[in-house]
Amino acid sequence: MKKVSQLELDAILSKKKQAYEKGDFEASRLIFQDLNLSGLNFREFKTVKADLINLDLSGANLSKVFWEQSKFISVNFTEAIFQEASLDQSQISDCNLSSCKLWQANLNSVQAYRSSFVSVDGLCVSLIKADFHDCNFKNANFEESTAAKSSFIRSFMQRCRLAKADLRRARFINSDLRFLNIANANISKSKFIECMLFGIDIKGAITTDSVGKNIDMSPEGDSSNIINELYFET
Repeated sequence: MKKVSQLELDAILSKKKQAYEKGDFEASRLIFQDLNLSGLNFREFKTVKADLINLDLSGANLSKVFWEQSKFISVNFTEAIFQEASLDQSQISDCNLSSCKLWQANLNSVQAYRSSFVSVDGLCVSLIKADFHDCNFKNANFEESTAAKSSFIRSFMQRCRLAKADLRRARFINSDLRFLNIANANISKSKFIECMLFGIDIKGAITTDSVGKNIDMSPEGDSSNIINELYFET
């Protein structure tokens, strides 16, 4: 994996920026593969339909980047900063976003597969209509975020914090939600299907028409206390 310097990256981004400003979006696309870009600053770079494959972007400064409709495959984003970044309608596959800062980032309509969001700091993130499959959100913080109409399928969300979040019509399917914090969240018309819900914090949540089906409330998820249908009440 080739290590790229900040000087080299700046030269690439300068040419791409000129193309973007001229409306030549194809020429402005970032197509990076097998590169080490760790710790670099992308200087609020704007592009669409980027292809980033097998990259090391750990510790990179991606604040205010506009990378919508892009594809991220096997990218290491550990501890990267995505403050106010926009990744709407992008695909994230087999990526590591552990300990990233996602403050006020936009991930609307994102499709994420087999990716890690462990210990992410995601205050006030917009995740509307996003789909997460087989992702790990352990200890992630998405307080005051908006995840309305989003789906979390086969996801590991132990001790994930979604307090004060907008989770209206969200779906949690076959996921481990033990010790999930949804205190004061709006989970109206949301569904919890075939999930483990032991120890969740639901204090003050708005739960109108929310329902859980085939819920396991046992501490170890050993299926010893299955509840076929549960209407949440506060």
